[in-house]
Amino acid sequence: MSQQIFNFDQAANKLGLGRNTLFKKLRELNILNNENVPYRCYVDAGYFKTQQTSWIHPKTKQQKLSFRPLITLRGMGWVDMKLNETREKKADVCTTRSIQSHN
Repeated sequence: MSQQIFNFDQAANKLGLGRNTLFKKLRELNILNNENVPYRCYVDAGYFKTQQTSWIHPKTKQQKLSFRPLITLRGMGWVDMKLNETREKKADVCTTRSIQSHN
């Protein structure tokens, strides 16, 4: 059985976000590193996969590696939950402040 995998364009679209916004939010949550690669524990948990590619640097002619992050179907549900948790926390703060300002 093959597992459904989404690139970040597809995942962001399904989550109602832009790709760069999704990258930013996952970096803020310490799920992705500063190179947009998921930390190993999230890959091991089955939320993400990485696709390794190599390319030749045009000036140095050295082979370079890059890693493309992908989100699994399981990861889509988990990421959606994490993003909703952060939205709820922000909403709670706003609700608490507006209640306090009216007292």
